[in-house]
Amino acid sequence: MQSLPAQQREVSFPFLFLLTNQNPHTLKKLISKLYILMNYKLTNCIPTLEAKDIQETISFYVKKLGFQLISVYPDREHPVWANVRRDNVEVIFKTQKKNSVIGLSGSLYFYPTDVQEAWETLKDIVTVERPIKVNEHGVREFSIRDCNGYLIYFGKVVM
Repeated sequence: MQSLPAQQREVSFPFLFLLTNQNPHTLKKLISKLYILMNYKLTNCIPTLEAKDIQETISFYVKKLGFQLISVYPDREHPVWANVRRDNVEVIFKTQKKNSVIGLSGSLYFYPTDVQEAWETLKDIVTVERPIKVNEHGVREFSIRDCNGYLIYFGKVVM
């Protein structure tokens, strides 16, 4: 059997322990699958959030936060889905499902190159949740609410 690099061994061996009664052919196939899974890279993560009103959401992100509308479905006049982007940050919005509550158990966290400039630009045109300050972790940050009530932080480590 082929020896696996340390990274794969650390992940594979706990699974193999549970399968000690399996035949060697089955174990070899499992190791092969785990090895393949460990060799891909993640290139991006785009949050997909529900929105009360896609038009209003597009307007907020484009006009207030400086995003660009990348795509919309089915069309610009009656969107039910939209993708916005600014620099390397993307967010997808879809129409709120019936009887669902808009919410996120966490928040969005944006890392601007200049958090003070972001604060000066946004503080008078958005709903501020927390004004700019340096938190206990050494991060200068502030937070706002978007038009759907999502909490958005802007921060940068200041050490």
